Amino acid sequence: MESIKIFASQINPNIDTIDLHTENSLYASMEKLDQKLYSLYQDEKEYCRIIFGIGTGKLKNETLKSLEKNPLIEHVEMDENGGSCIVFFS
Repeated sequence: MESIKIFASQINPNIDTIDLHTENSLYASMEKLDQKLYSLYQDEKEYCRIIFGIGTGKLKNETLKSLEKNPLIEHVEMDENGGSCIVFFS
């Protein structure tokens, strides 16, 4: 898919958001990600925003690896600041 550089507010100011950077561990963050993505997919959402923060980059890297392998996800678009992304469901 061609890069489209979309910002959450351009899609929908009330976009569903999964905030991972508030979890206590990487494991808890990945568990939350999987659960929330599945729930949003079941609710027939087209997209959502995932916040992983900037920090050391470990949470971002693990999140992107997980999204890459997830069959529910069609496309991932990074924000300009690198602390979040928007995912589009299949």
